[in-house]
Amino acid sequence: ASVRMESMSIPASTGEHQIPLLVFRPETLNADSPTLVDIHGGGWMLCKAAYDEIECREFAHRLNAVVVSVDYRLAPETPFPGGLEDCYDAALWAFQNAASVLGSNPEKFALFGCSAGSELSTHVAVLARDRAAAGKEAPRIKAVLMLDPACLDVVFDEVTTARFSALANPQPWGAKYSLATELTQMMYSMYTGGQD
Repeated sequence: ASVRMESMSIPASTGEHQIPLLVFRPETLNADSPTLVDIHGGGWMLCKAAYDEIECREFAHRLNAVVVSVDYRLAPETPFPGGLEDCYDAALWAFQNAASVLGSNPEKFALFGCSAGSELSTHVAVLARDRAAAGKEAPRIKAVLMLDPACLDVVFDEVTTARFSALANPQPWGAKYSLATELTQMMYSMYTGGQD
């Protein structure tokens, strides 16, 4: 079955900018199809929604789901919480418009992301929980799928750095994965604007 991709934009909750989205719909879509929101990885400062096109098409096809991929603003131009709020706005929009615009079921609503996208997905779920508890409208998220999550200890002391280095250097010859500790620290600092 084929999957159609559509580009669109939605207004941010602040009204100050538009948030670009890619929407993937399988040809077998029906009113009971799940609604998924994809948040791409890239260390909070790299990549675009199109980077996840293959995964989004695959999820849409295999799960008969609508997949909305968010092109959130990136660091360092937009430090925390800018990108996170874009992701939250997109999740809220997808939830509110699942049945009427997307043609899917808002009661089967989930988030997924890889690396920094999994971290942002988790934070969107926490924001949704907290905002709902405060009486604000929020998406009712049933699941968060974290693919290769960026769940690092953000205290980069000697113990943490040594622990991460051991994970990042599993080969006996000492070859490193692409995200060394220093690069991860730099990306995190850009994302947070240098604040803890």
